[in-house]
Amino acid sequence: MKRYYFDLKDGNDLSHDEEGIELPDVLSAQQEAAQSLADMARDAIRSDGTGHQMAIEVRDANGPVLQVKYVLEIGESAMDNKESEYRRHAAEAQKMADCARNDDDRASWLRVAQGWLGLLRKSPQTDQEAFDQAVSEHGTAQEQNKTSN
Repeated sequence: MKRYYFDLKDGNDLSHDEEGIELPDVLSAQQEAAQSLADMARDAIRSDGTGHQMAIEVRDANGPVLQVKYVLEIGESAMDNKESEYRRHAAEAQKMADCARNDDDRASWLRVAQGWLGLLRKSPQTDQEAFDQAVSEHGTAQEQNKTSN
């Protein structure tokens, strides 16, 4: 049996294991580290629920043997990420249009920017906004009757 030490890393904090435990092999040490890290991660999520980075660095008398890591990142949804990407591309195209040397190039870059912006989700409309938009695009039946008389 060999003695393995399990140093805990939580964010920037590092706690050195001074006692260690005796295990038959590296695979057993890996399983012990993985189980311990799973328990730590579960407790961390329950306590604050924000992003977290943890690791257990396993070493023996000769030095480092393995590391088990856990990273929890909480961020925008995939759709929000796409929208950010589209906005970024549109802004880049706008910059290119601003630097264009002639009107044709500028117009081309502006079309590219508009294309990226066209991929964005349409924001939800209230019923009144939807009605107003339909009237502005198609008019009303009363307006159509007036023009046909």
